[in-house]
Amino acid sequence: WWGDSQMCFLKVWVAHSLTSEGAALDYYVYDHFDENAGNQCFVLGGPSACRTCIAAGRTGYFIDERRCGRLSVQDMIGAFRGRSARELFDALRAVGPPPSQSPPP
Repeated sequence: WWGDSQMCFLKVWVAHSLTSEGAALDYYVYDHFDENAGNQCFVLGGPSACRTCIAAGRTGYFIDERRCGRLSVQDMIGAFRGRSARELFDALRAVGPPPSQSPPP
């Protein structure tokens, strides 16, 4: 999953869709955890929610809030709601690795 929490969420969603037979998916986002502090904040998307999460986790020294995207997990759910797991899987296959966490120029 290349350390990309957004990609990880989508992969969990695909796997859950293939195996759950309609059960709800509970997914938790943490602002600070050991292996990649603050990275899950990117799942929240939108500059406000993502930046608030990074500030709460005090990971600004490591995670650059300027990397917060404009779309959130809710936008991805909306884009793929009602579509097949295969369509989501095919879309994921076309995505490359995440951008570097180096500060943008």
